[in-house]
Amino acid sequence: MNPYQTIDEFFDAFSLSHASALLENLIKTAASYKTWKGACPANAIYFTDRLYLLAEAAFTIQQQYDHREEVVLDNENTRDVWMLNRYDIYCGWHRHSTPWHFFPRHLSQKEFIDPYRALKKFTGKYPLSEWKEILKELCFHSLSPHCLNGFDDGVSIIVLSQLLHKLIEAAHLIEVRFQPGPPKQRRQWKDREAMERPAGKTTHEQSERTPSEQSITGNQ
Repeated sequence: MNPYQTIDEFFDAFSLSHASALLENLIKTAASYKTWKGACPANAIYFTDRLYLLAEAAFTIQQQYDHREEVVLDNENTRDVWMLNRYDIYCGWHRHSTPWHFFPRHLSQKEFIDPYRALKKFTGKYPLSEWKEILKELCFHSLSPHCLNGFDDGVSIIVLSQLLHKLIEAAHLIEVRFQPGPPKQRRQWKDREAMERPAGKTTHEQSERTPSEQSITGNQ
């Protein structure tokens, strides 16, 4: 399957915030004597299966060097990027999420500009076959009362957690910036102040309204 289609389908199943929460739950329960806190154990199995397919897509992209120019931002003109109001470069289409939920928290600035850097870091740590075993171990221990203390090579679960979060967040940015099929309907985020300001009112006029007038529109 086209790796970009796999990424697209992953975010059809999960929003970024949902996937991040599931991953944290998976790792916390695997690294403790607690068991999976989900609707049913099948959720953990389904999530890890989809996460493996996402990892497989990352390896395919890196091995084939199938990088799309739409995904990488212009490194020379990033001044407006860090204002974080260019919602089209990081906000997905999920209805109940906001820009806060869409922003990646485990990527560096360079990885935000070029998500393929994060994929390179993920794929460079272990071969795909080993990632498959790691995900199996995480799933098994999350569903059992046994605690996963670490892996044979001494790499901590914290490091694995960071890399898996990078995978999800980099894939999210790729899905936002490039879609292999018809574009998805995305919310058009606008300036909040402009949305709250009555039609025909300027910012100066808005500030001169009485408290009672402001409370009608929720600006107290």
